[in-house]
Amino acid sequence: MLEFVDITIEKPFQDRDGIPFFTFGLQKAFEYKPLDFSYLSSEAVSTFTANKLNSLGDIVETIDLSTSLIVGNGVSHTCTGLVDYASDLDSGIYYFLVNDRYQSDSFCVADELTEGVLNQDPIAISGLAFYNTDYTISWREKAGAPYICFGSQLAENSYPLPFRYKATDAVSTFKLIEINTYGVIINETSLSTSLITSDGAYHTCTGLVEFSTAYIETGLYYFEVNGQYESELFQMMELENVGGIGFDIIGDTLIVY
Repeated sequence: MLEFVDITIEKPFQDRDGIPFFTFGLQKAFEYKPLDFSYLSSEAVSTFTANKLNSLGDIVETIDLSTSLIVGNGVSHTCTGLVDYASDLDSGIYYFLVNDRYQSDSFCVADELTEGVLNQDPIAISGLAFYNTDYTISWREKAGAPYICFGSQLAENSYPLPFRYKATDAVSTFKLIEINTYGVIINETSLSTSLITSDGAYHTCTGLVEFSTAYIETGLYYFEVNGQYESELFQMMELENVGGIGFDIIGDTLIVY
């Protein structure tokens, strides 16, 4: 919940002495709806603005918002955050100002946020973990996640890793997406959808059928199905001298003895 102060009697948090840089501790907000808030005020709501700040904390744009987003009952001003703006805000740092008197803490509008859905269980059943990006984000993208390659599985570059996850739709696209160690996409390869079976309840890949595409380079990858289901990262390796006794990694090559 977003905090407010009455600037006629006290300073907003970001202007107080001794605090860190004004972006310290920012909440993130969707571009299409406000963060929720409630504070004491006996006034009717006459103005509601979002003030955009530059990197120095100076106002660069003031956007008038509908006062209907706030309910004033003679005791408090309340915004549930459940009603969308008339127009989306651009990404950036903002604060709200109501009646030119009640000012919120600064917050960050981020257009890459994914809105969660209540009562949605994880979809992965077995094998390589998958996420439904319509309502969740992958583990590597969560705040505080360690190095991007941490705990990634190894895969041989001829066969897909097996997986099974909940999904009721048919498989229309299957992509192998390569990223660098900064998480930036550097290549996409379309794979045969026949590698996945769909029975109306699950998407299943046994990992027993070879990729039908050309030679796949070693690197860091994830799968994407139907532009919606995204796997965890895995490192593609090339197998040599397969014997089944042990293995070693030399450069980007997995040597099996």
